[in-house]
Amino acid sequence: MRTSRFLPLLLAAAVLPTTYAAPQPTKTQLAHQTLEARAAHLERVHNTQKGSAFNPAKQNQSMLNGMTILNDGQRWTAVPKSSVLSQPEKLADKFPDKPSGVYVTWSEFLRYNRSWLGNFPVTVNNIKGNSPLSTSQRKHLAKSKRVAIATFNNNPVSVLPPRAHSSDEN
Repeated sequence: MRTSRFLPLLLAAAVLPTTYAAPQPTKTQLAHQTLEARAAHLERVHNTQKGSAFNPAKQNQSMLNGMTILNDGQRWTAVPKSSVLSQPEKLADKFPDKPSGVYVTWSEFLRYNRSWLGNFPVTVNNIKGNSPLSTSQRKHLAKSKRVAIATFNNNPVSVLPPRAHSSDEN
């Protein structure tokens, strides 16, 4: 009786619970699934923007609106228009209408052009227009032969004109 030898095995297999664990995806597979999900999400968002919510007038806006371009002939950068505190006439060629050359960050552009360009640290109150530049600062800017850019923490910032204080303000 050959079946009698296999009978205990068959009974044991029937009694023991069988658990099947699906193979876990690898990190690469998970990353690929994440990328596919992100791409699908971006596609849905893009298709939504093409619908009624899409505004073609905004396509003509430029990142350089409200910015002043500085150019040294090889490199260029952009700073806020109201950050230029001093602009000597002899350096007018450093302010082109359109950028040319290679874009570099402000700090890199400043490093290359220290001979004609300088940063001018300002306070938060100067930036907000709560307090004007001091008389000595204005005199220094008027005498300067270099372009002066208003900076806060070594980054160019817009400086609002000083507010006119009314008599009822404290």
